Amino acid sequence: GILGWFIRGDGDIFGSHSNDAFIFACIPIILFYGSIWFRCNAFDRKRISTLFILFGVSIIFWNIYNQNATSLTIWADNYTKREAPVFVQKALDQFKFLQTVNTNPKEVPVLDEHFHAKLGADGKVVTHIGADPYLQNIPKEEWPAKGEDLKLVSTEIYQSINPFWIIVLTPVIVGLFGYMKSRGKELDTPSKFAWGTIIAGLSSLIMVVAALSVNIYQHKVSSGWIFASYGVFTISELFVSPVGLSLVSKVAPKRFTALMMGGWFITTSLGGKIAGIMAGFWDYFDSKALFFGISAAAAIIAGLLLFPLTKKLNKIVVEANASND
Repeated sequence: GILGWFIRGDGDIFGSHSNDAFIFACIPIILFYGSIWFRCNAFDRKRISTLFILFGVSIIFWNIYNQNATSLTIWADNYTKREAPVFVQKALDQFKFLQTVNTNPKEVPVLDEHFHAKLGADGKVVTHIGADPYLQNIPKEEWPAKGEDLKLVSTEIYQSINPFWIIVLTPVIVGLFGYMKSRGKELDTPSKFAWGTIIAGLSSLIMVVAALSVNIYQHKVSSGWIFASYGVFTISELFVSPVGLSLVSKVAPKRFTALMMGGWFITTSLGGKIAGIMAGFWDYFDSKALFFGISAAAAIIAGLLLFPLTKKLNKIVVEANASND
């Protein structure tokens, strides 16, 4: 980590000192877990290999999960119609969940047509007197009249969509799993990982469609797109997230259980860090469809590649459970 912090070339490798430090700090951890694999007997090596495969897939899953607080929040801020319906404005205002926008001139950053802030020679953001940046990709004929305000749902409230869907969809998914079990078609854990990862990719694919639905630099898109994306992702979360630590505790050799649980938490942190690094490159992607498409493709491909291995992986899971008993 210290080496990563101080390495200098033409610039930072992963966008910042902290990113470089984090990635470099992961290298000895990866080598350490690799050494565990080499020291194991054949049976334990199979078990650890199973976990490593699922760890790799889960990194992609957690990357999409953590875009909640990064790229999806930026999307909600700049490209989503956030006007609050009149009948809920009073209630939202009580909790300070509203943002007020009008055409009154004020000091705002100078943005180009792609919402990139203009920097001065000193590296600081250039400002000018103008309308609120929210109005930049709204046709002027749709701007509020002089003296009138637009009441918007605050951007950060969109991060609450995922918890909302969890409450709504948990009984549905639990019921689905129960129904499949009663019909003798219960999904094994590796299959849940595969399906969950593909569904996570579909949630990003929804954002690709949203970005292509209009010219987002001239028109905002409906909040329905981000609601739908969160809803689909929540389904994937209910497939993958609950089985993670349980699977590790069942499959890991007993002497390595704690270390393998640590490996699971490392995958969550790696996914979060990758999401942060990707968000740092947000402005480099004028095509937001391409930005979300990368996550969609990675997740869908990873899930599809996992499917041919599910029977073999599940056999190892069953054998590991039997040996632990």
